[in-house]
Amino acid sequence: MSAILVSAVITFVVLIITQLLIKLLRVKYAYKGFPEPLENKHWVLGHLPIFSGKINTQTIIAKFLEWTAKYPKIFVLWFGPFDPKVVLNHPDIIKKVLKTADPKPVGFGLAYRYGLPWLGEGLLIAGGAKWKRSRRLLTPAFHFDILKPYVKIYKSCADILARNIEISGEKNESVEIVSLVSACTLDIILLCAFSYKTDCQNICGTTHPYIKAVNEIAATWNLRNRTPWLYPDLIFYRTTEGKSFKAKCDYVHQVAEDVIDKRCNTLESQDISSQRYLDFLDILLTAKDEDGKGMSKEDIRNEVDTFMFGGHDTTASAISWILYSLAENPEYQRKCQEEIDKVISETKSGQLEWKDLGRLEYLTQCIKEGMRLHSPVPGIMREIQAPIKVEDLEIPAKANVMISIISLHHNPTVWGEDHDQFKPERFSPENTEERDSFAFCPFSAGPRNCIGQSFAMSEERTVLATLLQKFTFSVDKTHKVEKQISAENQDISSQRYLDFFDNLLTAKDEDGKGMSKEDIRSKVDTFMFERHDITASAISWILFSLAENSECQQKCPEVIDKVVSETKFGQLKWLAVISVVVIIIFQLLIKLLRVKYAYHGLPEPLEDKHWLLGHLPIFSNKIAGQSVVDKFLEWTAKYPRMYVLWFGPFDARVVLNHPDPIKKILKTSDPKPVNFGQVYRHGIPWLGEGLLIAGGAKWKRSRRLLTPAFHFDILRPYVKIYKSCADILARNIEISVEKNESVEIFSLVSSCTLDIILQCAFSYKTDCQNFCGTIHPYISAVNEISATWNRRNRAPWLHPDFIFYRTAEGKSFKAKCDYVHQVAEDVIDKRRNTLETQGISSQKYLDFLDILLTAKDENGKGMSKEDIRSEVDTFMFEGHDTTASAISWILYSLAENPECQRKCQEEIDKVISETKSGQLEWKDLGGLEYLTQCIKEGMRLHSPVPGILRDIQSPLREGDHEIPARTSVLISINGLHHNPTVWGKDHAQFKPERFSPENTEERDSFAFCPFSAGPRNCIGQNFAMSEERTVLATLLQRFTFSVDKTHKVEKQISAVMRARYGIKLFAAPR
Repeated sequence: MSAILVSAVITFVVLIITQLLIKLLRVKYAYKGFPEPLENKHWVLGHLPIFSGKINTQTIIAKFLEWTAKYPKIFVLWFGPFDPKVVLNHPDIIKKVLKTADPKPVGFGLAYRYGLPWLGEGLLIAGGAKWKRSRRLLTPAFHFDILKPYVKIYKSCADILARNIEISGEKNESVEIVSLVSACTLDIILLCAFSYKTDCQNICGTTHPYIKAVNEIAATWNLRNRTPWLYPDLIFYRTTEGKSFKAKCDYVHQVAEDVIDKRCNTLESQDISSQRYLDFLDILLTAKDEDGKGMSKEDIRNEVDTFMFGGHDTTASAISWILYSLAENPEYQRKCQEEIDKVISETKSGQLEWKDLGRLEYLTQCIKEGMRLHSPVPGIMREIQAPIKVEDLEIPAKANVMISIISLHHNPTVWGEDHDQFKPERFSPENTEERDSFAFCPFSAGPRNCIGQSFAMSEERTVLATLLQKFTFSVDKTHKVEKQISAENQDISSQRYLDFFDNLLTAKDEDGKGMSKEDIRSKVDTFMFERHDITASAISWILFSLAENSECQQKCPEVIDKVVSETKFGQLKWLAVISVVVIIIFQLLIKLLRVKYAYHGLPEPLEDKHWLLGHLPIFSNKIAGQSVVDKFLEWTAKYPRMYVLWFGPFDARVVLNHPDPIKKILKTSDPKPVNFGQVYRHGIPWLGEGLLIAGGAKWKRSRRLLTPAFHFDILRPYVKIYKSCADILARNIEISVEKNESVEIFSLVSSCTLDIILQCAFSYKTDCQNFCGTIHPYISAVNEISATWNRRNRAPWLHPDFIFYRTAEGKSFKAKCDYVHQVAEDVIDKRRNTLETQGISSQKYLDFLDILLTAKDENGKGMSKEDIRSEVDTFMFEGHDTTASAISWILYSLAENPECQRKCQEEIDKVISETKSGQLEWKDLGGLEYLTQCIKEGMRLHSPVPGILRDIQSPLREGDHEIPARTSVLISINGLHHNPTVWGKDHAQFKPERFSPENTEERDSFAFCPFSAGPRNCIGQNFAMSEERTVLATLLQRFTFSVDKTHKVEKQISAVMRARYGIKLFAAPR
């Protein structure tokens, strides 16, 4: 038993180490060639020591500016061996990220995750659909009509700030400006956004508790991001910092809830119209989305916390540093004062109003230059959803990108060698005309820019104008000014350790009393004496004793040399190995606990689960496809809404079977999972980033460019092509009929649908249906590629490219991909030559390839050669393989159900007899109502695409469970289509009447999704449906099909639902 246990542990450790080595190689390969500061890099920890608590923050800022000067566009920082952060410094690259709505990174160990307990999923941190909805609901709160009345509030709060400054002036003391300005901006945000009056500016020289709490929370957040051993909640919340962080978060949440509760009471008793102006909180409480749903209580609190922090802390930082810069530059300060005096003197009331702020042009230049020189927000992070090309480098999708605003604002290639000097004229109209608009981003930019930037700019102008009208500021040269990233006042808790002196200064007894100054001095004196004097005495007397005993002294070097030599090359080496293994195991145990906790309570098929491999053995290559299909249906019956499958100890897939949770996913444009080990990643060498796999901005752009290719006016002429190709298919079936043999229908139909897609989409004629009983090479290649893709997904050891492409299967996969790419390129090249020589007008109709080659986006840019090939490969696969699967299985179902087949034939004969030409045309397809019901029921019973995966960007609530963001969710279309709670106990029977008008009225529209649904539905579904109706009508007009009972028909899940041994039918001429 013990030997088995030891073997299991060793195997587990070897698997873990192998997994980590693979991960290490993958990460290193992904970022190979990227510039990185090697001289500052630790061999294991990377650049992490630079950001440790011991390092002065000013040093970190100086280091960033040094790296920016050396790498003015991009560089990589490593936070340990597996965690690279790509730092962007230049507008050309930064704009590529900021023009998207890519989310903030909130995965384990990532920056924004540790702000969630404080700010929740407010606008700062939220991503995906949640962010879009919140942004849409909150945008009205920052309309200029809402902001205009706030100027009076800015002014009244600034007057209190001025009085507080005067108190220090009367004492002839310098003023600590940051704390006073922070109290003022907090006062402003509470009054403007929440109509909430406090005495936060009258705390008698001390820092307001809310501001202090925010500073401490921000400092701890920053500290935790730089301390990997504090990432796990299990550890962090057991430390002093963690407990303090939680207490401070509870306090600021209570402040926010008090603000909300007070307003709710006001709205209930007075009505919103009784206020003088509409504020941010009114809009939060009353906003409704397009479905009439408002924001939850938690969402409202998250937005209040976010805006209270963002609306006071960043603005306080900006105002304080701008005052400091003006104090350092008296000539600029004087020019601001002259402008302010002039503008105010020209007002009727002698007070600044909204319309006057735009006239403070020079002050605005100084504000912008101050925010450039001392960026209030030093940087922001994004998790990019699509790869970004930077010259010869490509930043991979899902990379954590840091947009270093402070580096951008000090980039010598953008702002010149004098970037560290305060020069407001940089923002004069003549100097900003030619400058890239993304060179200055204090409020970020693009769709995820700061929603409150107009609020902040008007507040800064008003407060600064009020202060500069009353005072002239100068620098206190006896005081050291040092920048600090995070909060303005970072106390002892932000250090990595507490030393003896810290403990003396902070120690409290049971009555809460600290030590007196005299007691502290006594302890210091005692410790200094005992720790140096006694130790010095001991060392001295030991040396004296050794000098007296030469024999003992001679033995010491021998023992020391022996220990050192053994340790250096023996024990130390093993100690290092053991330490690394322990760290790895500890890291993986934390990961295991985190993953298990995230999916705790979700239903899962325990009886089919291996203790280590999870459900992976069920999907092994040894098990037949029909067994996997049957197992999915068994799980669907047992868990009719959702369940979890485990592909190893760390990889959970949540399977959805019911329309209610499925519609929540399909209504979003959440991307397909393409990370290491994820299903769609292994299809990229074949299909590239075509519409099937692409995500984010790339998918949106491609979808927008390609949609015109599937307009009904484009599709109408295709019916003749469907018919002519179906006639060839019918002749091929007749050959088998003449031989009195059953027909293997799947391969013949595949050749037909390939012929159709080549002619309709690419105007490319071939003889692909004339292969004398053999399978066309392209179809054979696609079948093999599809099967290998499926097998690789189920074999974790084949996930790394450097292993897979060294296997025979990997080499064959590459060869087959090269072949199908060559077919696609031949199609493209032939069309490009035609367009160049004859022009687009020479064709009878506009096809898919024409649109690919001529489409332009809003910037006038077309698709790259690689993009065009990816779309051609995608559409050639999806446009023939899925349709072939659908037609083949529908024919099989009709052959099994002769009465349904007879009714289809009668309908087809009737519709064709009523046409003038005796041929089906576009307008006739709508008349094939019963055939359409049979097609839909066939696609329900034998789903051509068995399932699709999505990487959800926001948590998904399902009953009492919450599926976390970044989960790979499998929408089991086959499970949905066989769900007994949706389709009844007879779901396995072929019943076309399920799709009659009277039976579909009450059914959820997401209960039937053969083409997916929502924004990422199949772009070619109208093409597919018209093709299926035409081909089936042509065949059923000529033949009556019956099942070959000697042939075994077995389903096999691949990229599409295939028949493992094909489908053989007898075809009797009518």
